[in-house]
Parts: sequence; structure tokens; C-alpha cells
Amino acid sequence: MAPSPPPDSALDGLRVLDLTHYVAGPFCTKLLAAYGADVIKVERPGTGDGARRMGPFPSDEPHPERSGLFLYLNMSKRGVTLDLSRPEGRDLALELAARADVVVENFRPGVIAKLGLGYDSLAERNPGLVMVSISNFGQTGPYRDFLANELIAYGMGGQLQSTGTPDRPPVKLGGSIGLYQTGQMAAFAACTALFRKEFTGAGDYVDISVFETQAASQDRRSIFMLNHQYTGALVKRRADAEDLAFGIFPCADGAICFWSGVTRFPRAAELVGRADLLDDPLYAHYEHGGSAESIHHFNNEILLPWLLERSMDEAWRDSQAVGLATAPIFSPGWFFKHPYYRERGFWESVDHPVAGGLEFPGAPFRMEATPARQGRPAPMLGEHNAEVFCGELGRTEAELDALAAAGVV
Repeated sequence: MAPSPPPDSALDGLRVLDLTHYVAGPFCTKLLAAYGADVIKVERPGTGDGARRMGPFPSDEPHPERSGLFLYLNMSKRGVTLDLSRPEGRDLALELAARADVVVENFRPGVIAKLGLGYDSLAERNPGLVMVSISNFGQTGPYRDFLANELIAYGMGGQLQSTGTPDRPPVKLGGSIGLYQTGQMAAFAACTALFRKEFTGAGDYVDISVFETQAASQDRRSIFMLNHQYTGALVKRRADAEDLAFGIFPCADGAICFWSGVTRFPRAAELVGRADLLDDPLYAHYEHGGSAESIHHFNNEILLPWLLERSMDEAWRDSQAVGLATAPIFSPGWFFKHPYYRERGFWESVDHPVAGGLEFPGAPFRMEATPARQGRPAPMLGEHNAEVFCGELGRTEAELDALAAAGVV
């Protein structure tokens, strides 16, 4: 009996035209590509996506085909080059959009319409099209044209007021978490619009605001705003380790995060072999948060010495065994080598013709019947021009050469 063919990925057959650059838009289309969508990424001829000039680079040597950021965000896509400001480039983009199910763009509001590629223009040729526009503050409203970056959006709409230590100015979470959240939300929005299309046959235009994805985030912000409406309270920045067995503590080979607090303090006392503390007058009122003296005594004179004698893995294993929520603080080196992620198949090996063999985080969730597909390397600049423009849009090689000579592709 012949073996069964491998199952299709969930989004096999979906065609996506990717007019995005940098982080938020490319992460949206990366997620769609990971689950089977055919994503055609359009870049500016000659320079490409600005992310190609951003690191990290192997051996810290900048190269447009070796940017770790670009390679990660554009896995499994096909890549073409087009100057959208030229009539010939716009016409090719219109042809690609007419064949697409989804178009994603993240130009400043109004730019895509000036290029002749706004939703109304595209929907005339493709009424069932779903178009997703990502911008700082949305396509309408008083801040529509304001300049911003991830830090600004995080400060205005996110948790910046509540992150950091109380004796210093607020500190943003590392990396570009707000832009990745926006990309994730944009992918969800695209799939939601496609789900509606299955029932109505109608396309839709989706307006994604980076600011609003932060203001509506369930990562503390919305809870804090609800709390303020009811009580008028503002969440204050907290000092580390200001509760019983709560915070970041050093270990023999790194650091570990403890999330114990008063409700699980008996388990923390059991962990360090000091169940007798529950009868100690210093801890008589631990259920109400304890005193500054008891917190300092337990965290610094009992828990800390116990941790310094143990590795992160030992402290993690033993604390989880008594029912405490804890986790080691992995450096990138630990993260790569830790057996949990290896056993789960978290890392995905990709061999890029210029950057070489690299490992990237795999698809963020697993579907048994329609698994994510094995990732392909991010496209080199203009790698699929002939495949797309000649093989799919019917241009001849001579026409493609003429377009290249004119700087259109």
C-alpha cells in the first residue's frame, strides 16, 4: 500500500502579496507563510527592505543577504523587486494583487493610495481581496500622520508607565515586542477577514494601528486601565524582590525568576528546609504581605544562600517540585542548547545560499492535521523575479531584462 501523502498546511493555496518592510508587516506575513501561504514579498530594487541593513550579522560584518532580522522575518517567502513609484512597477503590482487573496502593506497612511495601489483600486479588479494596512496610529484620526517608533507606541499605548524600577525613569521591555505584537494581530485580523469571506464572498479592508494594539493589549495594559476606571489607582513600578520569594535571584550559574509571594510562602519555606518559619513571630502575618523586615530576612538571608549553592536547573526542578512558579533566566546560549527545546523540535534549521546554515525559532503553534511547513530560506534580493514576472505574469525574458535595465525591477 502506498504511503499517504503528507498533510497540507492550514493555509496552503492562500496567495499573499507582501508590500511591507522592517518588522511588524513582515512578521505578519511570515506567520502566514509558516502555515502554508504563498507569500510574494516586494522590495525596492537595489536596496530592498531596510531590515537587510539591520543586524545582527554573522561575524558582525554587514551584508544585505546576511541580516539575521531579515532572514528570520522573511522565511518561506518568494521575493521580487519593483519600483512602485514607476507606472510599469505599479502595473506589475496591480497584476500581482489581482491574483492575491491578501495584500499587506505598512507604508505611511496615504502613500499606498498615491501609488495607485489603495484598497479601492485593488478591489475594483479583485472584489474578494482582503487588504491589511499597518501604521503607527491608523489610517484615520488626529494622529494619523504623526511620526512614531516602537518606543513611542509602547509609551503612549503600552505598559511603559509600569515597567522599570520605582527610583528611576520607566524602562521599555527589550527588543521590538510592540511591533511583533502588531504583526501577530495583523495576521489574526487577516485570517478573521478571510473567515468572513468564506461565508459572504466579500473582501474587506483591515486598519491596524500599532498604538491601538498596545493600548488594547492583554499584557497588563487593559487590566491596568480597567483598574484605574474602578479605583482611580495608577500601577506603580515595583522594586525587584519586594515580596516574599518573589523576583529575580542569582543562582550558581545564572539567575532564576521566582513567582511565589504570600499565597505560596509555605511552599517556599518548605523548599529551603525551613518549615519552622511559619511559626516564627517574624512571619506571623505573611498572609497579608509580610513586613519589610521579614521580606528582607527571607529573600536575602535564607533564599539567596540556598540558590547560590544550586544551578538554575537544580533550583528550577526543586522549586517546581514543591509547587512554585519559577523559571531560569536563559541567555541565548542556554536557550539554544537546552534539551526541552530540542526535544520539542522548537528550532528549525535553514540553509541560506549566502548566510549559510542557521537555526531559527519554528512556527509558534502546532496543528496536528495541518502542520506548519518546513521553513525555506528568506529570498535573496529579486531572487524570484523571473519565476513570478515571466512564469506567472507572462513577461518574456527580454521584457524582464528591459525592466531591469530601466530600474523598474
